[in-house]
Parts: sequence; C-alpha cells; structure tokens
Amino acid sequence: MTSSMDTPEPQAICNPITSSAIFIVATLLPGSDAASQVCGWCGDIAALTRSVGKRVPNGNLSCVCGFSANAWDALFGSPRPASLHPFREFGVEGRRAVATPGDILLHIRADQMDLCFELATQLCSALNGAITVVDPSQLEPTLRDLLTDDPKKLVILQGDQSVILGEAVRVMDLAKRAGAQAISIAARKESAPSQ
Repeated sequence: MTSSMDTPEPQAICNPITSSAIFIVATLLPGSDAASQVCGWCGDIAALTRSVGKRVPNGNLSCVCGFSANAWDALFGSPRPASLHPFREFGVEGRRAVATPGDILLHIRADQMDLCFELATQLCSALNGAITVVDPSQLEPTLRDLLTDDPKKLVILQGDQSVILGEAVRVMDLAKRAGAQAISIAARKESAPSQ
C-alpha cells in the first residue's frame, strides 16, 4: 500500500497567471558531488515553496523546475524521457534558433515579487557549490557573438503568459544592441472552439 507521503507532489505547471515571475537558468557543475546535491535538492523544492508561500497564503507562489538533456543524464541516468533531447539548432534562410547555456531552469511565479525573490534565494542557496547561475549580463555579448557571422539572423523570444512585458522589452533591447536586425515573438495558434 502506498501512502500519500510516498507520492511526489506534481509541479504547478497549470497554475493561474501571476503578476510577478523570475526565471533562473543555471549550469550544473561537474562531478558526482554536485549531482548528488542537486538530486537531494529536487525533493525539497515543493517543501521550500510551501514554506515561503505560507507567509502569504493568497500569494499564489509556485515553482516549476526543468532540466536539460545533459543534466538529466548526469542527475538521473537512463532512461531519459522520450522527448527530452539536447536542443538542436534550427532555422531557414540565414535565420536560426541557437542553443544557449543552461542545465536547470527555475520558473518562479507569485502575485508579489518579494515572494519570488525569497524563494529564489532559498532555492539557489541550497544549491551553493553545485551550480553556477547563468549571468543575465552575458546575454548581450552571447547574442553579439552569435549574430556576428550573419547580422540578418532572427532573434526569437518565447515565453508564457506570465512573462512581464517589461522583461520582454528589455530582452528585445539587448538583442537590438547586440546587432539583431529582426526580432520575433513565438506564439501558439489557439484552436478554434468547437461548434
């Protein structure tokens, strides 16, 4: 018989849209000690989220964590989820989507930014020595390097409904300063309601 204590808590992927969000991208440091630390941390994400969220019960705090294919192999081994694979660059006519560094993605959402910051601080502190957070200040130089060979490359932004407009505009400004001549925002076509 399985108790509710043995059942993992699902991630809050379908939670309502909130007014604040933080995205953290981190790379896993090499070595089995770092991998063990991250594996242990995975079991604490839900508890840390609940602990911080209890301070503001109506704050709608949530955290979704994702892993790259390479990190999955280092952390969890085989079998890898069927659709999880290293990002493959794609594009047409001189426009391409390229891979950027990152093994772990944290998407933290809440109705108050202070809840997001508190949870981000606690989650990252627990990973001290096992990860390196990808510095957002490296986005512009990284884009510049990628755009150097062909200045007509298209930069494509993809996000979800919780991305704050100001953050998207900031990234578009960075892309323009890096030399992008075209910027697109990826969107999903909504299916028509059935009659």
